[in-house]
Amino acid sequence: IAITRPHDIALANETPAAPPREPEAPKRPPAGATEKAYRAALAEGTPEALDRFAAANPEAAEAAEARQRARSLREESAYQAAVARNDVAAYQAFLEAFPASGRRPEVEARRRVLDEERRRAEADRRAREIDEGRRRDAYHQARKLDSAEAYRVFLAAYPDGPEAKEAKERATAIEADDAAFEAARSSPEALDAYVATFPKGRHEAKAKKLAQEIRTARMESDFQTATVRGSRADWEAFLAAWPRSPKAAQARAALEALTRAGSPEPPRSPEAPAAAGKTTLVAARAAPLPSLEAKPDDPAWRSAPVLEVPLSGDGVTKSIKVRALHDGATLLLLAEWTDPSRDTLYRPWMWDPARRTYQQNEQIDDALAIALYRGRAPGDACMLAGEEHDADVWRWRAHWSEISGYADDARIRISRNRIPQSNPYLAAAGGGQVWIREDPDEGAAGWTFYIPVEFQGPVVPSYRPAAARGSRKDVKARGAWTQAGSTSGTWAVAFARTLDTKQADDAPLVEGRAHAISFAVYDKNEKGRHASSQVVSLEIRGR
Repeated sequence: IAITRPHDIALANETPAAPPREPEAPKRPPAGATEKAYRAALAEGTPEALDRFAAANPEAAEAAEARQRARSLREESAYQAAVARNDVAAYQAFLEAFPASGRRPEVEARRRVLDEERRRAEADRRAREIDEGRRRDAYHQARKLDSAEAYRVFLAAYPDGPEAKEAKERATAIEADDAAFEAARSSPEALDAYVATFPKGRHEAKAKKLAQEIRTARMESDFQTATVRGSRADWEAFLAAWPRSPKAAQARAALEALTRAGSPEPPRSPEAPAAAGKTTLVAARAAPLPSLEAKPDDPAWRSAPVLEVPLSGDGVTKSIKVRALHDGATLLLLAEWTDPSRDTLYRPWMWDPARRTYQQNEQIDDALAIALYRGRAPGDACMLAGEEHDADVWRWRAHWSEISGYADDARIRISRNRIPQSNPYLAAAGGGQVWIREDPDEGAAGWTFYIPVEFQGPVVPSYRPAAARGSRKDVKARGAWTQAGSTSGTWAVAFARTLDTKQADDAPLVEGRAHAISFAVYDKNEKGRHASSQVVSLEIRGR
């Protein structure tokens, strides 16, 4: 038995190691297989199929073409998607993904067109926003003024605006309300009916107050009449008309006194004729006449005698100097008076920075009125004196006339008895009631009301020139203010009118005859603060 060592046994049991294996060469597809796979990728026609072919056959001659075809397909697909979206972002993404694309000039041109359209659309949107803002501001202003005229001005500017329907309805309602009030304002009974018909009307408070004023004025007038006449019939008529009047007790006392005395009816005195004007303004003949803009110191006015006419009332001047010339066809009249300030704005628009809108100011311009009387002239030219008269009135206003070149031309009738479409006033010195009706001449004035919509400066005139038409363009007028010192100045205003306009609403002037006229000067006021003259005679001197 052979003796072996454990080490020798271990070595004997070990298996000999296998020799190292050579790496396998990549398997090449059999001949013709590559071409077949490429045709299959082409037939599928997707970038993914072509990429798979190129990855599987990197050494194949078709691999580069496959990769190029895959890129072209992706580029075409991206182009078609961008065209389908047709927005700037899609075109920009295409250009970034395919910077060397042959379609780059076309895509850039498409992007530029969209950029330009976007800019135009943005500009249009901003313009619409501005226009809408102006429209909203204009409507806000119309609603603030809340007058039919303001709404009509808005509708003329924005006839198709979303507020147009509401504006039309409001204008129509206001016009109906205003017309009803104007038709009713001469009678307390009609005013009561107006309040019943329009319980929340625009003029409700005014109608109630006016109705009470008219009743009070009627009562005072009837009481004055009964007092002056002093007859039983007059006192009985007063009590029958005003049984609850504060003067009823006095009327009953007067009636009782007549009953106790048993006195006969007092005789009624005839009406005293009105005193004729004692002062004469001579309109001499001259040819040619001075221009309307000629100043008082112009040599053309030297042949005209100056008449200084006293004025009374609440005014800044105590007299007015007047001159007149004519050429047989046209009368030219020049008036001068002192006025410390030149006031030429009539209720202008003032900008309110806090509200960012215009508010109408109460400022009034200076004015001069000339009354040319028809028929019998009054003894007292003041309208509130209550004397019956009918006058052709020319008004120069420092605002209206200076923007148009025309005087306002109207007819005024005054009576103690109610006149249709007239307004009642309390007569001066508690003399009862007087009715005044004013009618503008036929045609259109040379100015029109204006409402500013957007900011145009801190002060904007409320009227603008317009085309005068008809009889309202008969009287031309022009004024000029000259400063004489720090606290004094003078207005010089010229009027020109054809002697006989052949218009029914104008009083004719006849050469060789005298006509009754009067003057009233207004210092930045319409009705209250003014100085007026008594009636004077205007002689249109013949050859």
